[in-house]
Amino acid sequence: MNPRLLDYLCDPIDRSNLQLVDPIYDTMGNITHGCLVSVLGKGYPIRDGVPRFVDQTALPSTVESFGDEWNYF
Repeated sequence: MNPRLLDYLCDPIDRSNLQLVDPIYDTMGNITHGCLVSVLGKGYPIRDGVPRFVDQTALPSTVESFGDEWNYF
């Protein structure tokens, strides 16, 4: 993830600014791992350069729903 994108990201729930915590950079200066933390303390991990804003507990139902819609159409 390019560090310049941090200016455009916000917490999806309360729209507060996000603070980058414990970043790991690659040789090109891009963020590969770390955490984005909101003002309220909610954390969003960065894995392989991608910020993860989807709650991992809700992910299985999302995948299941997508599969059902794909089979329907």
